[in-house]
Amino acid sequence: VRPVTAVAVSRPSSTDDEPFLFSASLDSTIRIWAFPSASRDTYDPVDSSLAQGVLEPAADAVWGLAPLSDDRLACITADGSIQVWNWRARERLASWTYGAAEPAKGSLRKRPAQVPTPTALAVVEAELEDSQGVKEFLVVAFQNAVVKVFDAEDGREVKRIEADESAGTSSLLSSGAPPSLGHSR
Repeated sequence: VRPVTAVAVSRPSSTDDEPFLFSASLDSTIRIWAFPSASRDTYDPVDSSLAQGVLEPAADAVWGLAPLSDDRLACITADGSIQVWNWRARERLASWTYGAAEPAKGSLRKRPAQVPTPTALAVVEAELEDSQGVKEFLVVAFQNAVVKVFDAEDGREVKRIEADESAGTSSLLSSGAPPSLGHSR
């Protein structure tokens, strides 16, 4: 087991659904955890029944996580990929990189330098000018100071934002929605 690099909490589909916790790490896995009961003491022994499963994105490390609706989870990895999973079914639904439909193969050191690595990930629900209704989008920052907005359903790039030195990539993500994305909800 390696250090944890990111955590996220599921978005329950209904009020009856219990949330789940996800933890990503340098061991190239995403672990799924049930929340302990409120009566559990902080110093109680580890309850192994809280471990609910493992997703294996097949990357060097998982750097970021973002929960989506419908039991989906997005992640960014050290191999440069952005992936969307159905975490209940343990199935990868989509995978793409900065400019390609399939991720680059190999470690960060072995893959071509021209493929920027994702560094931050957020989800925004918005209505873009060309979309019909509110949809989920993945906002992904890359090491080359570019922020891209992808359709969370199919990985299609819908917006590209060049981060300037005054705004910086992190300030675009911390606001919840990039400038001129559309109407955020």
